[in-house]
Amino acid sequence: MAAATIEQRIEALEREVRLLRAAVKKGRREKPWWERLAGTFKDDPLFDEMVKAGQRYRNLLRPRSK
Repeated sequence: MAAATIEQRIEALEREVRLLRAAVKKGRREKPWWERLAGTFKDDPLFDEMVKAGQRYRNLLRPRSK
């Protein structure tokens, strides 16, 4: 790989910073993932069953008291 000059490296970094700033600015306008997901499984019996199965599994992993 050819060695890049300082100017080339600075240009590449500035380009990357512009892209990152644009991504952050765009992200501020979007709802967080958990807000977009909230309520999508409301009144879904299969989801309720899955939650109960997860609870049963976690209870099995808990140490038993003597």
